[in-house]
Amino acid sequence: MAPPDRLTLGASAAAALWALAVAAYAAGFYAVATPPLGRLAALLFILTALAPAGLLAVAVALLRRAETAAATQAQAAPTPPPSTSTPPAELRALAARIAGLETQIAGLRRALEATAAAPPSPAPLPPATPSPAPPSPAPQPRRAAPADEPSLPFAEMPPGDGPRSPSWDDLARALDFPRDDRDAAGFAALQAAVRDPEAARLLQAAEDMLTMLAADGLHMEDLAPVPASLDAWAAYAEGARGAAAAAIGGVRDEAALALVQARLKRDAIFRDAALVFARRWGPFIQRVFRETGRDPLLLRIADTRSARAFMLVARAMGAFD
Repeated sequence: MAPPDRLTLGASAAAALWALAVAAYAAGFYAVATPPLGRLAALLFILTALAPAGLLAVAVALLRRAETAAATQAQAAPTPPPSTSTPPAELRALAARIAGLETQIAGLRRALEATAAAPPSPAPLPPATPSPAPPSPAPQPRRAAPADEPSLPFAEMPPGDGPRSPSWDDLARALDFPRDDRDAAGFAALQAAVRDPEAARLLQAAEDMLTMLAADGLHMEDLAPVPASLDAWAAYAEGARGAAAAAIGGVRDEAALALVQARLKRDAIFRDAALVFARRWGPFIQRVFRETGRDPLLLRIADTRSARAFMLVARAMGAFD
């Protein structure tokens, strides 16, 4: 049996003191009372003596029950899960990649400023090496960008051996951008392409667009556009627009289009970048057709990452309706 606590001891002591006080009073009262009190008066006197002690006992019992209930509720309360302040690894990787992309964009600005002194009208380029039309790429599932995927490379282009005019092969390869840090041919083509002012402006707009799309998880190598014929691209170069040029808008991925359309509505910077990119793409394709004619080079350009970005963004803006 557990020993009584302080509350019980205090209540018992108070009851005992009250009983002693009442007994002393009763002894004095009955000694001088005349005439002697009857039985009813004696019963009332006893009840008066015992009532406070009983009330103390009831109060102690109620307090004990309240303490027991509080302790039981505290034990039954669920323990809150430990908080985690460390963000997920995916968020840290995305933040690092965005920071890297911002650095690359700043480098692109510097590279383009260096081309400002170039002649405004580029000399005609040597004809491209004829090549067969590229096969239609097989559909691939969309993937999340890994943390170590290389950024678009304007800020880290290796030094060239000297100035030279780019060929159409260089421009077609540059529009696909280097695939990784070991893509020496891609870097060489890009370095040559930025010496052409019109191509440099288009590459700047294309890189801005690809960077923004990648931030939303849209990677052009994951898209599988329906290939357009050489005649369809020639018609676009000759001025066909709207539904007459719909064949070249081969990207029809509904999820990707919905994502781009939503961002066009809510993001003014993205919308401006898309308009600049689309406005620079058309004149460049017209120049390709004007200088090379119905050459399979048009189909090589149509299979680049820049071309897929144009198909996606232009269709999302309703350019082929």
